[in-house]
Amino acid sequence: TPSAAIVFSAIANNALTITWTKGNGTNRIVVVRAEDPVDSLPKDGTTYTPSTVYGEGTSLGSDQFVVYNSNGNTVQVTGLNPSTIYHFAIFEYNGNDGFSAYLTAAAKANRTTLAPEPTLNASDAFFTNVDLSSMTFNFTNGNGVGRIVIAKKGTATTLEPQEGAAYVASANFGTGTELGGGNFVVYRGSDKSFTLNGLTVGTTYALAVYEYNGTGDDSYNYLKTNAPKLAQATRYAEPSTDATNLSFSALGESTLTLNWTKGNGTSRLIIAHAKTPVSQTVVDGMGYTANGDFLSGT
Repeated sequence: TPSAAIVFSAIANNALTITWTKGNGTNRIVVVRAEDPVDSLPKDGTTYTPSTVYGEGTSLGSDQFVVYNSNGNTVQVTGLNPSTIYHFAIFEYNGNDGFSAYLTAAAKANRTTLAPEPTLNASDAFFTNVDLSSMTFNFTNGNGVGRIVIAKKGTATTLEPQEGAAYVASANFGTGTELGGGNFVVYRGSDKSFTLNGLTVGTTYALAVYEYNGTGDDSYNYLKTNAPKLAQATRYAEPSTDATNLSFSALGESTLTLNWTKGNGTSRLIIAHAKTPVSQTVVDGMGYTANGDFLSGT
């Protein structure tokens, strides 16, 4: 019976590992070919010399090279080109030393190597247009052909993109690919900004930007070291009722007490100005430090 259940792992832009379940031969050879399927068959009575460096083992013709010849179930193949599909065929055989008999019904599979990893992260990330349920995320692009942004409720994202994976992005939070644990892909492309929607009022969201190279077919390669990460809270809804009935009490030479009836905000801020009426207004999104000792607050 032939080998089966081929699995690829440790995929890089110039190497990968292939593992399989053995058939019932005493040994087996693995043949690899770039771009096109393996279509040459091993010949009975022939011993093939393998090399785990692609292109250096025995050729069966048309650049179909033997990378493995033994009785195991795994091999790492090196010397591969980036963003290239490689086809694999595993042939079981019995016998040795020129007396081998091959089963020509081979186990076959293919895998694309990764693109080269970007070398420059996105940078200078910042938020604008922060609103009740949306915000715009801006950044300077790195040197990948594109980038993805992962978002999560809270102060930090907790998962990274996986090499070779293509994700579906959606700027409507919670509807793109979920990596797990509430980490969603919210952007994928080559622009320098996007607007994230579908957010909850008064809630903090963490975003992380990952540069990538690759155009599909399992070749995506993400730069994950020192990826820029930033968090921002959406605005709270504006109160609809002001405080009223302001009055003063306990007047002293340098102190006084201000009293009021609360409006419907969760909190309130008081601004004081000496001699003339208050002429400044507060700015949404700003944090102000209060101090009952006049001139000591913001």
